[in-house]
Amino acid sequence: YVDALPLWQQDLFSHLEMSSGCYTILDLIDQYPVANPSGSPDQFQRQLSSLLAVSDVSSMDGTMTFGWTMSLPNGQRIASCAGPAPGSKDLSFRAEAYGMLSMVRFLLHLFSFCDAHQTWQTQLSTDNQPLLQRIMEYQHYKTYFPNATSNADWDVVQAIPTTCAQMQIVPFFRHVNGHQDDKMAYRHLPLEAQLNVDVDHEVGSYYKCT
Repeated sequence: YVDALPLWQQDLFSHLEMSSGCYTILDLIDQYPVANPSGSPDQFQRQLSSLLAVSDVSSMDGTMTFGWTMSLPNGQRIASCAGPAPGSKDLSFRAEAYGMLSMVRFLLHLFSFCDAHQTWQTQLSTDNQPLLQRIMEYQHYKTYFPNATSNADWDVVQAIPTTCAQMQIVPFFRHVNGHQDDKMAYRHLPLEAQLNVDVDHEVGSYYKCT
């Protein structure tokens, strides 16, 4: 299936690993129904999330690489990925956008392959706050103003809300602080912080494979 995709999308899944088959992954996520809302808006979004995913980037030898990891609320990892972040400049922002784009395109193709529709909430996290702000800004527009297309990295960033619109979902985008394991043991970190640490290892593994 991936080999039949356009080349630019194949690169988004250069080093994709899944814990099980596509249909099994959907069944696992479906085991976590939407909870009854209560508490603050932030707590409300956390309760709704049946799937959590975190992306991050790394730079080595003048090239940028993205990575991401997806998990169930109980901590069970279901998929991870890493790949190159092409561009004329060695910029982490663009690489972060590629990581987020890879995550949403993975979900899009997961639903397409299984002929399914998402019935649960997804939380997508990154430690790049400016990227999240840009994504949420673009979500408000069905048609982009010409001036917006001249923004740096517009080609990658606008593809994220465009992909979400194709799935007819609005993921909950959340900022996560990176490298929290520098101050606290991994086992004591919140799940999304653990996923951020896992992504760092995923990106490192990609370099070894290439």
